[in-house]
Amino acid sequence: MKKSNFEPLAIVGYGCVFPPDSYDTEKFWDNIITAKPGVDEMPESSWKKELYYDKDRHTEDKTYCKLGAYVKNYEFPKVEEKLNLNKGKIEGLNRSQLMLLDTIIQSLKKGNISIDELNSNDVSMVVGNMLGDYSFSNECLINKEKQIEYYLDNNEKFKKLSESEKESIKKSLKEEIENRFSNGKVSFENKAFHSNLCKGVADILNIKGREFIVDGACSGSLLAVDNAVKILHSGKAKTCVVAGVLGNMIVTGNIAFAKVGGLAENGSFPLDIKANGLVPGEGVGTIIIKRLSDAVKENNKIYGVIRGTGVASDGKGKSIYAPSSIGQYKAMKKSLDEAGVNPLYVDYVETHATGTKVGDIVELNGLKMLFEEDKITDKKIIIGSIKSQVGHCFSAAGMANLIKVIEGFNRELLPPTNYFERFADEFEMGKVEFSINTKLQKWEKKESTPKAALINAFGFGGINANVLVKEYNADYHKQLLDSNNKSLENSVDVSIVGIGCMDGNGSNYEEWCKNTSSHFQYLTKFPKDRYQKEINNIYNQDNNLKASFIDNFKFPCIKFKIPPVILGEIDRAQQLALIASHQAIESYGKDKIVSDKTGVFIGNMLGLERSMNTDLRIRHREYLDVLENITPLKNINKDDRDSILNDITNRIRKYIPKTEEDTLPGYMDNIIAGRVSNFFNLTSSNAVYDSDKISFEQALEVGIISLQTKENDLVLVGGVNGNMSPEFIELLKKLDVKSNVIPAEGVAAFLIKRTEDVTEDDHVYARITGIKFNPGNSTKRDDVYEISEETLSEDGNSMFYYGAQGAFQLLKACDEINNNDKKYVKISSKSISNGSYEVNVQASDAEVLIDEDITSNAVNCFKTCANSVEELIRKLDCKEASSEEDFKKFNYRISIIYNTDQELESKIKNSKNLLVKGWDE
Repeated sequence: MKKSNFEPLAIVGYGCVFPPDSYDTEKFWDNIITAKPGVDEMPESSWKKELYYDKDRHTEDKTYCKLGAYVKNYEFPKVEEKLNLNKGKIEGLNRSQLMLLDTIIQSLKKGNISIDELNSNDVSMVVGNMLGDYSFSNECLINKEKQIEYYLDNNEKFKKLSESEKESIKKSLKEEIENRFSNGKVSFENKAFHSNLCKGVADILNIKGREFIVDGACSGSLLAVDNAVKILHSGKAKTCVVAGVLGNMIVTGNIAFAKVGGLAENGSFPLDIKANGLVPGEGVGTIIIKRLSDAVKENNKIYGVIRGTGVASDGKGKSIYAPSSIGQYKAMKKSLDEAGVNPLYVDYVETHATGTKVGDIVELNGLKMLFEEDKITDKKIIIGSIKSQVGHCFSAAGMANLIKVIEGFNRELLPPTNYFERFADEFEMGKVEFSINTKLQKWEKKESTPKAALINAFGFGGINANVLVKEYNADYHKQLLDSNNKSLENSVDVSIVGIGCMDGNGSNYEEWCKNTSSHFQYLTKFPKDRYQKEINNIYNQDNNLKASFIDNFKFPCIKFKIPPVILGEIDRAQQLALIASHQAIESYGKDKIVSDKTGVFIGNMLGLERSMNTDLRIRHREYLDVLENITPLKNINKDDRDSILNDITNRIRKYIPKTEEDTLPGYMDNIIAGRVSNFFNLTSSNAVYDSDKISFEQALEVGIISLQTKENDLVLVGGVNGNMSPEFIELLKKLDVKSNVIPAEGVAAFLIKRTEDVTEDDHVYARITGIKFNPGNSTKRDDVYEISEETLSEDGNSMFYYGAQGAFQLLKACDEINNNDKKYVKISSKSISNGSYEVNVQASDAEVLIDEDITSNAVNCFKTCANSVEELIRKLDCKEASSEEDFKKFNYRISIIYNTDQELESKIKNSKNLLVKGWDE
């Protein structure tokens, strides 16, 4: 076994809600061993088959799959009084949030953890999710009802009705739509923004640390584990609540997936000869994790130990959604390498296998690559998949896999994969024999070696995640902790070496800096080249709009090899991210990019404009269904009635493209980062982060941690907002934010590397020397230029870029440093709900300001000084320290705060590089 630098993490609690009636982990296990099926026809209460189903796969905007794996008759359990939770706030949660809160409470009970322990700055919460909750989609239908009224008012047949008939029809339409989709007592925040899926629940539990969603599509829950591990390893939290959530089973996703041809008609049969597609599922799984050393010290019950996590992107491929054996292999190999072990160490693999024949064989081939690498020929590799029972729970799928294995550990039983017959004929076994366990049996293992399993979750769009988990063995893990090297460079010193941006003020960094030096641009009307021609008549009747659009936007299709014919299906945020990333990479030098050591981290408030439009195109049938049953309209001539209804359909279809195979990837949030990794062939990690207004800062922090841990040598961190739909803009008016904000679309992307790795041919725009979450009251300094959210303003109105706000503040900081001779800039930002960030930025040649938080925890301070840069470099080479008295006498001075000799060596190297570069220039 190789020595590992990965500090093990303990799973100290877990809980779940999965189909069909797994309301807790006991029932989940019982359903597994009794082979209880969770796949069934979707109920009419979810979506009406007469509106959306057609066995003909080519029927426009309809699905050929009426199957689903859904949680039947779910009710949030009665809250125990001793938990002292706010019942009013619980009543305001949406269904996804209720299941999430339920599983967290289960996890606390299983771990015998007091709920009061969550009320701390040392507790963070990370949720893997895609598509939010269905209440968001329903709220959009309610908000767009006025659009349908406008279509009615402008229809010639409708105009001929009497005034009373017209008013009656419109009044009934509005009332019925609100009744059908009002989401009961769900609060506005919990149905308006995806961010609140995490933040709304964290608020009830008084969690004070980081709270964010990470979107990697189907890999989301294991990406959440990987991000939580980073936070714990970097000392930014002592405990993390980690969840995978999928609660949006709206028919839109079903139809979009059907057009890719990925859905099943006969059931969910992963890895099997019968497989012909996946079955959409829902559910939530949660674990509570902390550093193993802390869990042992605090006498926690330990249900499993995370020994490694691995995340890898597919990079370039046949298409954005074509899976890659190599990308999946890399993710699994990373987990094993983190633990310092080879594949022989693994007893079992819980696969991602969804039941799509091509996807399953790709994964099996990735497993062959992994296990044949070490020439293991005499061992049978047992694999399985829970999806035969719970369907594909997408962003919750990895958590279902993990909890299945944890249950097996603690019962010492190897769980079965039910309904399996044999592998598909297309799969060639190779040198290693893979076996599916189809019945419950004893999990055999040598006494001295804990059971070990690989858990897979691979995301649509080419992002792959894996977790290596072991059962807990006190003696074994004590030895492991004693030998573990768990030091991590915690001080922040990274350099921005590439920038790209675009918004209404400029199409690149230089143009943006020039144009914003005097003012910020905004429009008073929705641009007609982007929206339907009547949009201002519907949503801007008073002409009081103030919004910053990118006017006359033209996407360079040839450069990015995207056919113009499908461009309408690709969301603006995805297009903008490609443009800014290209600029940043070009400014750095694309030949210097190392594919497998470059990660992509994007901040964005989830819920893309294209997804909202696709939802309207598909679900506008709900308006028609209501109208057909309103008495005045029901009683008129059938031809006239059909003409009125068809006119609504035609108007919507005129400006929203029909649902085809490029629609799904075109509206998925995670594909913002996925397209960047795909086009530039970046094969390390990629993900999209949502922490409302501080989404970019959250992405930046995780990206910096990945540099500190050496997972990446270069990170592309960006913030983007491309959702300028009328209803998304109107949400701002209902939020508790200042009324003088101007919604703005735009993107800013930064290539960042460790300062110690900066070379002479790198252009350093600025250094980031600190990033703090929920900072205390820091001392104000005259030499530090402060940038708040209000700094980006025009006529007293603040530009509001949603989740990209912090990206444009950092862009402004680079502008001030490079064009206005500022040496030090502090960026401050606040979440809509909980949390704030402070980012310290400085010129590359400026003396590093000593952070009070660092000095209070540091042990040593190395100081040296000289009368020239050349002499200062020589003294650093020799580690020649200066006295306190001499230090004040010289023109060139440097102070280095450090805890270990290794940290001092690193910081001296870092400082010398910058001094040499600055001296040469």
